[in-house]
Amino acid sequence: MKRRIEHADFGAMTYAQDEWMSAAPVPTGAGPAFVSLEGDDRGPCTPAVDIAHATIPRASDIVSLATLFATTHAGAREFLEDHGPLTLDGFAFRANGEFSVGFGVADWPDAMVDVKFRDGVPYDVWLGD
Repeated sequence: MKRRIEHADFGAMTYAQDEWMSAAPVPTGAGPAFVSLEGDDRGPCTPAVDIAHATIPRASDIVSLATLFATTHAGAREFLEDHGPLTLDGFAFRANGEFSVGFGVADWPDAMVDVKFRDGVPYDVWLGD
């Protein structure tokens, strides 16, 4: 059985593999998105929660930046070609202050695109199918 908590800001969250994931999308300025926070079996770690609190109010700007980065990244551009626009899935926040913005792809249900951020700046794209 998965551990479950009720987080004051992110609602019901379940724990698996050092990560707490919101059970339902959380409202953000960029639209509803799942939130995942690094932590242990006792709960999300404070640094991950802190970066989430600093980032989610700026979600619209962050998602725009992530979208621009992904769609201009050479490998991602080829990966995304002819599959429709990116669709926001969620945010993942790490204890080291880094975070990622996760996207799906409109016309490719299995595709995943994660834009990695360090110090509020995108630096890498992870592509998965």
